[in-house]
Amino acid sequence: MQKLSIVIPVFNNLESIEMLVAQIHGAVGEIEPAVALEILFIEDGSSDGSWSCIADLAGKYPNTIRAVKLTRNFGQLAAIIAGWELCKGDAVINMSADLQDPASAIPSFVERWREGYELVVGVRTQRLDGIFAQLTSKVANKILRNSNSKFPGTWFDFTLMSRRNLEVVIAMSGRYRFAQGDMFYAGFNHSSVPYVRAKRPYGRSGYNFWKRLANFTDAMLDSSYILIKFFIRLGVTVSVLSFLYAGWIVIARLTGLIASTGWAPIMVVLLLCSGLIMSMLGIIAEYLWRIYDSTRNKPSYVIETEI
Repeated sequence: MQKLSIVIPVFNNLESIEMLVAQIHGAVGEIEPAVALEILFIEDGSSDGSWSCIADLAGKYPNTIRAVKLTRNFGQLAAIIAGWELCKGDAVINMSADLQDPASAIPSFVERWREGYELVVGVRTQRLDGIFAQLTSKVANKILRNSNSKFPGTWFDFTLMSRRNLEVVIAMSGRYRFAQGDMFYAGFNHSSVPYVRAKRPYGRSGYNFWKRLANFTDAMLDSSYILIKFFIRLGVTVSVLSFLYAGWIVIARLTGLIASTGWAPIMVVLLLCSGLIMSMLGIIAEYLWRIYDSTRNKPSYVIETEI
């Protein structure tokens, strides 16, 4: 019998965990032929009693539920990587614990996998999040699609990977990674499953604007050369314009078209070039920090206990 692992990172999701487990069992029970189920919870430093609830559910469903408690909050990416490295399934589904990813879509993911696809991506046909969240996701996805045309038209994190694709992803190192880009890196055939991303029924998401920005930064620096190419082209453009402007100033000064004073254009050029240089240095510093961090071999997560 094929085994299906479902990795669920948990951070303050007490109200939704029990309902999520019931929905998953119901959805997986509809799969024919049947699969062996492994639900792997990664508790990422919650403070609301999520671990106690997970432990109770593990006792109630000892054959299907496993759980890992991390020593502190390492972040969603670290929790997902922990789940990927610890799961035992022939395929692994990654889904959120807040009931926004519908468990009813799981049979469709498994169907695509059994058709021979190594990667199945959940594509959001509609999302019931706020307007700002939708707008920022669309902008980020539009930029990232310019560097990888295989990306779907919407942002995605509800996915299925075969064991073959998973092994490629978990072999990659680094604490600052773009998981979605890693999934496509191997180049295996992929398919998609459309679904409606529901509105979060309980609590408030901790995935705020700054975390979105950090995730987008990781995506840009980890899987794209857009920033480097942009600043190279911008630097060349500014340099050419500066030389042309300098030539015009010399000619204009010799022919008497301008007076000797000209602090305004000088200040404009200085501010423009200084801002450009500082931006480029910031990008370089970000890359250097990531290189330095990778040499320290700091683990992405630390396990406190496991059930």
